[in-house]
Amino acid sequence: MTAIGGTPSGQPGVLPAGSIFQGGYEILAELGSGSFGRVYKARQRSTGQAVAIKVLRFWGDDTRADVTNQSERFRREMRLGAGLSHPNIVRLFDSGETEGGRLYAVFEYVPGSTLKEVLAREGSLGWGETVHLMTQVLDALSCAHARGVIHRDLKPENIMVTKTGARRNALVLDFGLGGLTRDARDWTLPRLTATSELMGTPCYAAPEQLRGEASSPRSDLYSWGLVFLECLTGDPAIAGGSVQEIILKQLGPDPIPIPECVARPPPPPAPADGHGEAGPAARRGDRGALPRPRRGRGGAGAGAGDGGGASPRG
Repeated sequence: MTAIGGTPSGQPGVLPAGSIFQGGYEILAELGSGSFGRVYKARQRSTGQAVAIKVLRFWGDDTRADVTNQSERFRREMRLGAGLSHPNIVRLFDSGETEGGRLYAVFEYVPGSTLKEVLAREGSLGWGETVHLMTQVLDALSCAHARGVIHRDLKPENIMVTKTGARRNALVLDFGLGGLTRDARDWTLPRLTATSELMGTPCYAAPEQLRGEASSPRSDLYSWGLVFLECLTGDPAIAGGSVQEIILKQLGPDPIPIPECVARPPPPPAPADGHGEAGPAARRGDRGALPRPRRGRGGAGAGAGDGGGASPRG
């Protein structure tokens, strides 16, 4: 076995299967790579537990100050993320920096598929399945927001769908890492600059993020609403022929079109209360509490509470 700590700059070098990372993890396989770096499936040597290791990259044109700021932000976000404990949040086990200057995070390994893969395979999800999975995501966001943690990059790729019991459940990935991605580097619109607050996929980013402004819990709620709509239709709620077209739609004055299946959802089940009438829960019309994505000068999710407004799980 080869001990590996990282490489000094650019895209992280590939960690071969069988190598030992940071002395405590045996690399089993590479799971994927992207603008953030690479992710590996590994085995924690002390416990034998399967984990996922994300090794982040720096950018070739990052200055020393950029690298220092990113490293400090990473450590701060990881400290916050380590305090999150929720059944629908993928747990953070470890994080740090290699001798070669690589930032890394170690998460629990969750078998299953991302929501993006599920939608590509199955098309749209039914109303009941959408509400089930996305309410879990909403509750996870509420937990994080209550502790001062904003995801910043919620999208189908960052939601795992796994069957841990009688039905599928959702777990949110990458809390704390959203602010470190730089997918927006090539977005070229006037007065639009790639900053640490401008990240993620433009189809799901809130307007204030696209303007380079600070993210807030409302930013996450806006992204949640777009993913919710995509689950019901099978297509992104905001799409276009180019990144520029998508961003213009996001920042434009026109409201997001609400699909017919959302405007007129199927009636909820009406359990009898013993007198042949619908029970109290059915009479309240609780589905109206689900936030509707909105745009405008007031920022994403205008009117939504900063705490996330998650519905309690049943």
